[in-house]
Amino acid sequence: MGDGTALAPMRLDFAEEKSKTMKRTYLASAIVLAGVAATASASVFDFSATDTLTAAAIPGTTIGETVTVNVYVDNGNTTDLSQTWNLSNVVDFTYAAGTYFATYSTVFNSGNPLFTTDSSGDVTVSNFYGTADTSVDTDNFGTITADIFFGGGDVCDTKGDCYDTSSAETFATPSQWTVSAVSTTPEPSSLALLGSGLAGLGFIRRRRRA
Repeated sequence: MGDGTALAPMRLDFAEEKSKTMKRTYLASAIVLAGVAATASASVFDFSATDTLTAAAIPGTTIGETVTVNVYVDNGNTTDLSQTWNLSNVVDFTYAAGTYFATYSTVFNSGNPLFTTDSSGDVTVSNFYGTADTSVDTDNFGTITADIFFGGGDVCDTKGDCYDTSSAETFATPSQWTVSAVSTTPEPSSLALLGSGLAGLGFIRRRRRA
């Protein structure tokens, strides 16, 4: 009868192969989950409009300079075709001219939708009228809570200096606006799935070191 020593290499080979199989399984799972996380994502879109300053009172601005408004929105979809964005979808809202730059927290509540696009991506701006009186506004000079940017094109800084743009209804005109994707952010559920796959790989690495 044998003493069992001949079986030791077989047991070792079996354990090593099992470990390799588990590692391959977790690795494949992590790769699949990474693909799922990359696919299940939401894009932030930038609605941008420009105009020209006709009166400059804010320090850092000059008559004739370009004014740029950017409204960043996220409705949970990854396409800008045949979409609707409401007030609740606004992520950020900025205004820039010359060396002046301002960011606002809240768009004026004039109803929904805020922006829509057709199947070609052409923009319709339905209810954009600047800031709400509850907006927290931060610029080169400080921070205040007030309605200081108006959809007609008039803008004031946090000190009370104001300027005008060339059109009374500049930012209510669809042709003034363009839309483009600026980033892709994985959704929380996708990150959780990816995390579970990576945790499995970490478990395998710890077992091998033990």
